[in-house]
Amino acid sequence: MRETLQALAGMGHMEQEEMVRRLEDYRLESLHRDRAALYFHEILRRIRVVDHEQLGLLLDDALDAGRISREERGEILWADVVVEGKTYDGREVYLLAEVSVTVAADDIRRARTRAQLLEKATGRPVLPAVAGRELARDPETLQEAATVWCLLDGKTAAPGPA
Repeated sequence: MRETLQALAGMGHMEQEEMVRRLEDYRLESLHRDRAALYFHEILRRIRVVDHEQLGLLLDDALDAGRISREERGEILWADVVVEGKTYDGREVYLLAEVSVTVAADDIRRARTRAQLLEKATGRPVLPAVAGRELARDPETLQEAATVWCLLDGKTAAPGPA
């Protein structure tokens, strides 16, 4: 802890802000994994977190079967949160979420891309989602947000017209 505080003290203001932002993002990712049933309950039921070991094994099987490439496997492994469950109409699905304090267009595109790759790997539908405290207010992010599930500051919005 002392080393961390000394390192922070030696950084410039911008570097400190970046470090704090990364720590906040990591904490939010951890919360969404640890409390997945809470955060994703409006989308799914019978929610189970797919931890990175399970995800790796699942993707190894897909790689061995020729459904995905090594590069695609690596891309999926960068996903912040993957859960499986049932939609309220009974479909077995995965949900792949990218988590950031302030969700931006890049986060949304990564969620969509990784969800498509996971669907290719598993043959099961995958719902792309983003989660955070707020959505960046630029026009590109607002347009992209309509293409995925958005979980923002306790509110859930389904994909659809903005």
